[in-house]
Amino acid sequence: MKSVLAHTGKLMDGPFRAFKPRGLSGGLISLGVVIALLYYGQLFLVTLSTAVIINFILEPFVGLLIRVRVPRALASFIVCSFAVCAVYFAGLGVYKQGSRLAEDVPKYAERIGDLSDGVLTKLENMEQAADAMVARRRLSQPSHKAPTKRRSTSELVMPVAPAPGVQEVRIQPERPPLVEFIHSHLASLYETLMMASFVPFLVYFMLSWRDHIQPAFLQLFEGPDRIAAATSLDGIASMVRAFVAGNFLLGLLLAVASTAFFWAFPLPYPMLIGPLSGFLSLVPYVGVPLALAPPLLAALTV
Repeated sequence: MKSVLAHTGKLMDGPFRAFKPRGLSGGLISLGVVIALLYYGQLFLVTLSTAVIINFILEPFVGLLIRVRVPRALASFIVCSFAVCAVYFAGLGVYKQGSRLAEDVPKYAERIGDLSDGVLTKLENMEQAADAMVARRRLSQPSHKAPTKRRSTSELVMPVAPAPGVQEVRIQPERPPLVEFIHSHLASLYETLMMASFVPFLVYFMLSWRDHIQPAFLQLFEGPDRIAAATSLDGIASMVRAFVAGNFLLGLLLAVASTAFFWAFPLPYPMLIGPLSGFLSLVPYVGVPLALAPPLLAALTV
């Protein structure tokens, strides 16, 4: 412990003296810099975080190939290729199911309209029944108010003259909602697609250079600090890897079971609502209601 403190003191007395925070102002400046980096670099940080999560998911498969004496670079390439193919075929299936769903949107709209009309009809019947009950009670009670003189229709309705100088306004046709959404979010969509295209390369780099990145990071420490940093890094990586991979496998099992159940029930679009319901069930606290929403919406036309 004393050696760590002495080493830290030497660093502070050396070239890092200029970077030492000076009181509250230094802390506020550092906090402002961190917030600015998080705000302006949000796309990069989201892309990096996504690549790290996928790296934790795919690392056990790379480890299995390394155990059968496959080089890490080749094992990383094989695992990334299979992952890209799996994402492609999953996206193709979702696209086919989504195209069928888009064709059936009028049916869902008609069914939702019928349900809403039924609910409104029941509410109107309840309101009319309540009004009739109140009217019967008012008629049963004696009224002592003086009769008021009814006004004629000519007194109630007053002609309104058009305001002078008002020109006729022509209403321009509105764009369809999908076209308007794409037009308004085109820049952000382009940036998202560009950043998403870097995810496979980042994942491959993290998987193939894992044996080089960790030693290079540990070179920043010296002596006992390097051992403590290596132990902490391995523990954190194992814990995060177990959490991410465990939740992914659990979501995959729930997605397969939900898809099989919806297929046998049968519900429309099981390949779309099954994985969606399975992975939504992993959301903390509100996972069960979110998982029930896709099958309930899909069952409207059944």
